[in-house]
Amino acid sequence: MTVFFQYLVNGIVIGGTYSLIGMGMTLIFGIMRIVNFAHGEFYMLGAYFLYTLWAILGLNPVLSMLFTFVLILFLGIGFEQLFLRPLRKESSTSSMLMTIGFSIVLQNAALLIWGGATQTVPTLVDLKTFSIGDVVFSTDRILVFLISLTIIIFTSLFIGRTKTGRSMRATFQDMEAAEVVGVNIERVYSITFGFGAALAAAGGFLLAPLFVISPTMGALATSKAFAVVTAGGLGNVRGAILGGLLLGVVESLGAGYIASGYKDAFGYLIIILVILFKPEGLMSRKRKKGVHA
Repeated sequence: MTVFFQYLVNGIVIGGTYSLIGMGMTLIFGIMRIVNFAHGEFYMLGAYFLYTLWAILGLNPVLSMLFTFVLILFLGIGFEQLFLRPLRKESSTSSMLMTIGFSIVLQNAALLIWGGATQTVPTLVDLKTFSIGDVVFSTDRILVFLISLTIIIFTSLFIGRTKTGRSMRATFQDMEAAEVVGVNIERVYSITFGFGAALAAAGGFLLAPLFVISPTMGALATSKAFAVVTAGGLGNVRGAILGGLLLGVVESLGAGYIASGYKDAFGYLIIILVILFKPEGLMSRKRKKGVHA
């Protein structure tokens, strides 16, 4: 049982960051009805921005994370306004193709700026491990989980309690009615895309101290985001949180009890099982379309 609890704790810790990535994708889909294929590249940029600000420039790691979140937020807003907004009246396929093109641009820009070799980011704290009973905890991983939990709570409060969040929820439920009562739909779209991209970047800069980073790491992150939102239900924020934790736990248990080499394949297994037995997602209800916070 000790080994089981060890794998379970490890899975929950990593699952918190997966939840952030999934929340970002499901927010964008819930409002804009667009699957963002550049989502993984925003995750990759989050890792590289932290690497540049902290490992190279020597900025405080907490400030580096805050700056990275804000920078990616505005990058996402700019992309939405410059490239997605002109396609608003076109089919959703056009917008999805645009995000595919943008993902290729970002990946190649990362190759030019940081090179193709993998990089490492310093650990967040000096204390490596501590234990409770026979279960060993990595201090870095626990800190990553706590930061993930803080961002998840902040996101939930932002959507549920702020004026902008209420505008977003109104747009989720009925865009035409929201526009009639004065909601600026274009502003909501821009903020949603930027915020969703920033959540993906948060997953990137939180996992950067735990793993190596590379310009091609975004493709795997995108596939994990698909697994998370499929499990939780497209457009369901709470479902994305559950889906991220589920993916983290399944990967950890699968790597421990089956084979670590197949760890990344378990996300696809989740997608297949959910589509077969509960295609609307584990937490989806038969209700109006939109994002449910």
